[in-house]
Parts: sequence; structure tokens; C-alpha cells
Amino acid sequence: AGSSVGGKIANPGAKMMTVMMQCRTAAVRSFLRARHVASVHTRTFSTLGDTFEKKGKVEEDRHFRAQQEAQLEKIRAKILEEKAKAAAEEAEATFQNEVEPVIGELQSILDEAGETLSHDALAKIALWKIEK
Repeated sequence: AGSSVGGKIANPGAKMMTVMMQCRTAAVRSFLRARHVASVHTRTFSTLGDTFEKKGKVEEDRHFRAQQEAQLEKIRAKILEEKAKAAAEEAEATFQNEVEPVIGELQSILDEAGETLSHDALAKIALWKIEK
């Protein structure tokens, strides 16, 4: 730095440069410190934001899965209903093709004998005869 000769500073500009460098260094350090603190807070807030966003995404996914599951249940119920309807139609077709001719036979036998039975009774006897 500057040396004094007889109470005067030999190079006053050097002393001033040193003071300016110290001020500049202090300002840079202060700026960097503030920037570091800001980045830490920004990271904290962005991390919190990411966390809330992820939780929101999880809740949204859960909601969509529940909706899809409800739709699947409706589809499954409809399929089971259609299968039951098809089975009922098949049973009716079987009844018409196999049981009705037997009921006709039984009815003709009863008519010859002069007897009568209800249609339900004739159907039960016909089923019994077919199963044998």
C-alpha cells in the first residue's frame, strides 16, 4: 500500500484502490450471501410446491382410478345381466324344444283317460321324465 513520507502519503491512489477493493469485495460477498440464501429459500419453496403438486397428482390419479373402477363395475354388472338373460333364453328354448313335446304327450294320455292336470304339474312331470 502507500507509505508515508513526512506525514504525506506517497501514493494516495494506492490507498484509495485498496479501500475500493475492500468495499467491492465486501459488496460481492454480501451479494453472494444474499443470493445463496435466496436460492435456499427458492429451493425450499419449489420443493414444497413439488410436494404439493405430487400430492395433488396422486389424489387426481386416485380419483380417476376410482371412476374407472366404478365404470368397470357397471360394465361387469351389465355383462352378468346379459349372461343371465342369455341363460334364461336358452333355458326357455330348451323348455320349448324338449319339455313341450313331452307335455303334449302327457296331455293326450290324460285326455284319453278323461283326466286333467295343471300346466305346471304337467311341466314338472315332463322334466322328471326327461331327467330319468
